[in-house]
Amino acid sequence: GWIYQNMAVFARLMQLPRENIMDENQNVTPQRVDQANNEIARAIENNHSPFYLLARIGTPNFNKAVQNCTFNQTLVNQGQIACALQRHHLAHGNYPETLDALVPQFIEKLPHDIIGGKPLHYRRTDDGNFLLYSVGWNEKDDGGQIAFMRGTTVDHEKGDWVWQYPTQ
Repeated sequence: GWIYQNMAVFARLMQLPRENIMDENQNVTPQRVDQANNEIARAIENNHSPFYLLARIGTPNFNKAVQNCTFNQTLVNQGQIACALQRHHLAHGNYPETLDALVPQFIEKLPHDIIGGKPLHYRRTDDGNFLLYSVGWNEKDDGGQIAFMRGTTVDHEKGDWVWQYPTQ
């Protein structure tokens, strides 16, 4: 019976992140993800019942998993916009002033920034390219600056999530 009790506790704890990860518009709020992760950790740490044994052993780090999923979906959204920008560039010889110029000819609908739900940030640069970025996990507009942990390793918790041009 204790295995079934452990499974019930684990299932109840796993509802917290599911209910708190995304809002009705499919936006992720890092603070809500952190709160859900902290609630799970508190529930596990404060309960020494044998029915929490499997939860203590098998609870994943939702914070990192959601962060990775959100980052990857942001890359997909940025990739869609980058392709539309390239198509605009091929057709007109330059990048548009705003992303709205891409709709509907080059992209059906502009994807939004998953973090916060606002439009992705875009501007043309002086070198004839463009800067496209999300505010990232810190929910703060850092002006398109990427944060690095050490060397060339990008820190996904700090700085903006910037569309990187492929190396040629």
